[in-house]
Amino acid sequence: MKQTCTKFFFCLAILGFILVEFSTSSCSQNTNCTAVVSVTDTLGRPVSQATVKLYANIPGAAVTSTTLTDGSGKTSVTFKNPAIFDITATQGTKTGTGIIQLNIGETTNTTVIIK
Repeated sequence: MKQTCTKFFFCLAILGFILVEFSTSSCSQNTNCTAVVSVTDTLGRPVSQATVKLYANIPGAAVTSTTLTDGSGKTSVTFKNPAIFDITATQGTKTGTGIIQLNIGETTNTTVIIK
């Protein structure tokens, strides 16, 4: 009887450990939404130092981010919540527009062509 109780409590302890492990790992899931925008010219060449503006009109607030592309024509922005953003990219007198939908825990890539 004593051996049966010991096995029962041992199994119960393992089950408890597994439940705690699963419950804590689900709390630490990545919920950030990342937008990677590549800006190119009409020939497909990357455009560095282009100004990229992402903006969304969410009820009760407007979310906006403005960044510059790097030498490879890319910029990256991370948000805490998913949304659909309009994109405007400019360099000098050239402009381009686009749209991007961000999802929870994902990185979404898009390309904007400036003319």
